[in-house]
Amino acid sequence: MSRTLDNGFLPGLFLIFYLDNFSHVMVACSSLKLILKTYSTLIRQNLAPPARLGVDISGEERHRRCVNIYKHIQDIRHCIDSKKYQRGKLENTFREIQLLLNHLDT
Repeated sequence: MSRTLDNGFLPGLFLIFYLDNFSHVMVACSSLKLILKTYSTLIRQNLAPPARLGVDISGEERHRRCVNIYKHIQDIRHCIDSKKYQRGKLENTFREIQLLLNHLDT
């Protein structure tokens, strides 16, 4: 998982959801769906701190990144929750994202 996902991409994606431009929001939705489909299992597995004996620096780093990514995704979730009652194509896209987000929490 790339470091740019939690440091740059997701915070930028979060800002796009507040724009009024439909095409920008749709691209942000597509990007978020791709991220969730690709990384949700990995993020969910690494939210718990590593329970290994000894020092596992890579595991601790992976855990820290996954927690940061999860926080950014929760920020985006709150934004989507506030806009989910829009009609049309965005409504269906937001519903798809909600299903993917629910998978992340299970």
